[in-house]
Amino acid sequence: MSPEITFAGRQSQGVREKQEDCYGFCLLGSGNNAALLLALADGMGGHERGEVASALAVDIFLRRFDPRPAGIRSGMLDALQQANAEIGQETARRGGAFAEMGTTFVGVLLHREELHWISVGDSPLFLCRGGVLQRLNEEHVVQPVSTGSDDSAALTSALVGGRVPLIDAPEKTLRLVPGDVVVCASDGINSIPLSSIVNKIMIHADLSAGELAEKLIQAVEAERKSSQDNLTITVIKHPAPAVES
Repeated sequence: MSPEITFAGRQSQGVREKQEDCYGFCLLGSGNNAALLLALADGMGGHERGEVASALAVDIFLRRFDPRPAGIRSGMLDALQQANAEIGQETARRGGAFAEMGTTFVGVLLHREELHWISVGDSPLFLCRGGVLQRLNEEHVVQPVSTGSDDSAALTSALVGGRVPLIDAPEKTLRLVPGDVVVCASDGINSIPLSSIVNKIMIHADLSAGELAEKLIQAVEAERKSSQDNLTITVIKHPAPAVES
């Protein structure tokens, strides 16, 4: 991982009683072979169950990911399935169907400037390059969420402890270039249009990853939506080279 690449995350509870999102970063290896691992989960279930599911998913994925036996993609798939199994076991410990819990999930690995990802559910992974915002991962919903509105959509896949119907784990990776900004977030970010995300990134291109994440959080909070969901925004920046005067 290039030493110039920086990363950070920020959260907002919105109007919900509890924060059911969870995220974590982990640095693997060192030197030129170092890699950055990110996990982000948006829990579902209420009564602390969503909070537990998202925390379990992030913790298990970060601790169990191991690319050595069969490569990065297989390692991510295996860690995801272990996280899903742990959620199922926790549901059983809490009383089975009466304590059902689940979570969406996005896992990202950046190694030697190659971006790998795995995701389940509707939490978005964006790439901003040259002023253009592109969603990288699939959206597992019955109908796409209407960006900038309060419309909801039913998930077609999530980590709930049983079979995971849909998993986005592409074979092809994405090579980051200087100037790229990667944003991974929970679906609370849908309160603002994609154009607002791009504008914030471009206007604040010189800010650190943490400061940029905070600016995006503030943009969502400024909408003051009465139904604002929990919000988590993580940013990975590959700064553009300085321009000599």
